[in-house]
Amino acid sequence: MELWPDSEPAPRRESLVSQLLAGLRARETRSEARPPHGWRVAALAGLLIAAGPLALWISASLSAASVEAQNAKLRALLAPRFSSEKRDRVAREDMANMVARPVPGSVLEALARALPTDAGLVRVGMTAQGLIEIEANAPDPDRLRAALRHETIFEALRVTGQTRGDGTMIVTFSGPLR
Repeated sequence: MELWPDSEPAPRRESLVSQLLAGLRARETRSEARPPHGWRVAALAGLLIAAGPLALWISASLSAASVEAQNAKLRALLAPRFSSEKRDRVAREDMANMVARPVPGSVLEALARALPTDAGLVRVGMTAQGLIEIEANAPDPDRLRAALRHETIFEALRVTGQTRGDGTMIVTFSGPLR
């Protein structure tokens, strides 16, 4: 069953390229009497085609330079604020480190519990980074090390030095507190 019995197929037409070529051939035959100006038109068309990307490149370069100049002005304007924010951030980190550290009383109490009875405390100090430094003397440095490791607050301490004292060994521990 045909839907459109009276319809005929559309006539076949030439492609756009073949129509363009036919038009150019016809123009060549007509323009043989006149002097040829085709090279001028082609040069003008080439210049117009190249002008678009060139104008875009120039515009982008000028815009980038303008944006960089504005960024430099903003950086100069905001430099004091950035430096004060950095100082504030460092101060907050230092405060957080100080608050997170055990208080000196609890550190000394833990040392009193951990040290063997024959050991003595030479020096206790804390660095700005929160590391503790302990110097203790004992006749048996291995027993001193084991005793400090049994206290959880001193688990991360490492021996950083050992010297001979008056009948005892002076052991230096350093590291973070837990």
